[in-house]
Amino acid sequence: MDLLYVNGAQQARMELTLPPEVPYRFAALPQNDTERILEEVLVRGGGRIERGTELVGFAQDADEVRAELGLPSGARERISAGYLLGCDGAPSIVRKVLGFGFEGAALPEEYMLGDVEVDWELPPGDRPPHQGPAPGDRAPDCGGLRFDLTAFPSRLFDLLRGQEHTVLLYADHPEQLAPYGELVASARSAAHGQLDAWVIVAPHTATDGLLLPVVRDALDEFRQRYGAAGGAGFVIRPDGYLGLRSSQVSGPEVVAYLAATFRT
Repeated sequence: MDLLYVNGAQQARMELTLPPEVPYRFAALPQNDTERILEEVLVRGGGRIERGTELVGFAQDADEVRAELGLPSGARERISAGYLLGCDGAPSIVRKVLGFGFEGAALPEEYMLGDVEVDWELPPGDRPPHQGPAPGDRAPDCGGLRFDLTAFPSRLFDLLRGQEHTVLLYADHPEQLAPYGELVASARSAAHGQLDAWVIVAPHTATDGLLLPVVRDALDEFRQRYGAAGGAGFVIRPDGYLGLRSSQVSGPEVVAYLAATFRT
């Protein structure tokens, strides 16, 4: 949802809810994360970003584009290239030099964009972040998952690469592991065998005798991102969305959900 607050008072609220038949959901990344991902791709391809460098003007002929750059020092530099990509937004100098018009109109409002951490009480009915995703939400990724016999950490999405439903069972105490083997067997039967299962445990939880694949939440990221408590379970659909979350997987919820999903 989107919430608008002015001087501490809620002025607007918009629910970003799509119909259940739409297979996609809203996703957003902070601008700094988006820039980091794009820059990493550029560097892998042999490019680099020169921050503070401005395109001042350019000209082209049949063979190349000649561009003039304004450097952070105030000096000018001329370069040539096979292509010039104008990705500089609505006030684009590339668009202006080429004589392309700007269709549409500018909004009269002004906005300020910032990445902040807000210490407040959320309005009634809003789900605090520590409670994790709800069914229908995109399943969040997290890192720092470690196998006991390997030194390198894995990410949660590395475990979800298959085309089947996946059940994630969380434990922060050895006693919570006791029903997991029987639960997974029943769940796989309900899903006609089309089910992956992983047990995710707190860093120092003993797993002696457990005959299920186990990863350790070494950085506590899974518990925080999913709002997981000991004994909780999550069913991730093949499309990457959360199908079910259960606070106590020793109950019938997981098996009943899968039985209903795979009913023929």
